[in-house]
Amino acid sequence: MANETGYKSNKVLIFKETIAGETPSPIATGYLLSTLSQDFDRNQRTETNTLLSNNGQASKTDTGGEDPAGNLELKCTPDWDVLKANFILGQYTTKTVLNDAHTTATAYDVDDVVVLGSDTLVCKTAGTSGATAPVVTSKKTGDLITDGTAVWVITKNKTGMYQYDGVMNNDIPTVGLIFQDTTVQGGGLTHTTLGRGVSLNNMSIGKESGVIVAKTSHSMMAHGAISSTQSGYVAPTVTAEVALADNAYKRDEICITIDGVAPDNVETIILDIDRAISVEDAVKCFEVAGVRVSQKLTTIGTPTVSGTMSARFSKERFAQAFQNAEQSVIITYSKLTGEFSKYTVAKTQLLDSTKAYDVAKPIVINVPLNAYGDISTNTLAYSIRSFLNYTK
Repeated sequence: MANETGYKSNKVLIFKETIAGETPSPIATGYLLSTLSQDFDRNQRTETNTLLSNNGQASKTDTGGEDPAGNLELKCTPDWDVLKANFILGQYTTKTVLNDAHTTATAYDVDDVVVLGSDTLVCKTAGTSGATAPVVTSKKTGDLITDGTAVWVITKNKTGMYQYDGVMNNDIPTVGLIFQDTTVQGGGLTHTTLGRGVSLNNMSIGKESGVIVAKTSHSMMAHGAISSTQSGYVAPTVTAEVALADNAYKRDEICITIDGVAPDNVETIILDIDRAISVEDAVKCFEVAGVRVSQKLTTIGTPTVSGTMSARFSKERFAQAFQNAEQSVIITYSKLTGEFSKYTVAKTQLLDSTKAYDVAKPIVINVPLNAYGDISTNTLAYSIRSFLNYTK
């Protein structure tokens, strides 16, 4: 196992830690990333005093320390957006439960959510529900049902939706990660690794790659980890696993606006949020159940929000979007089933805002997005609606 990289875990569980660097036991809920995870490089090191076996690999009992670090590449999904907002931007300030029962002869607006039987309905066409409740015969999520003058989108076997609203703040929990490798690679060992005190440093919104239009990338670092091949490893008990829906946003589900004005076409947009989280060499000591323990210190530097956008504007929209130097940029992902994620950068300087409009040239403009301010000015806010019931 010495000096090996490039492990692709067969199963990845993520959970919130109550105390940074400590694994709660049991883990009430672990969020399963196996269907979403693209790749994770776990850089491993072997300590200098590790004895090597004849084949040059560390022996089973002398694998040395492991530092989970690298990049987590995931599809953007409503479920994952709830978690990444809490672990990177900061825990939500408001949670709204959207599970009112369907009622007859009632006026409904677009995006209203109701529960009917074992399904959730999201209003697609505003109207008044019928005198009797509709009967859902469809077995497919995404189908439509007419109810009086209202039209609903059906989501099968879901009876509750939740909305999370928050702003960027420093109330960021650390997470634990359980990586399971069941395939021997490069002469290594099948094993499970428990990452403790893991911080997700940053996130990219709107990244495009191949057939997966919306992707998110997260660099991570940890206080430490221990492998099942090491002495002292105790497997944590996970009482429940929630598989995050493999329900990625697609191109026609993404909308970008600048001060409320949507460009005619946005070719690319990448908005990067860097929390500048670092783990120091210094430690602090405290007691847990009368036992003195220590942990490394974590610091959160000044967050930065930056990015670029390549967009095509009509002459009229160009004038609207670029009439002021300071703008709000809103990136919205929205699905027919009522799930959405909205990120609002309230204070953004469009550095190309003085560029003149020239009808003789292609109207594709590369716009640098540079947010300023600090967390006290609510530089970045989010609102996410998902079927995932995430609790602080």
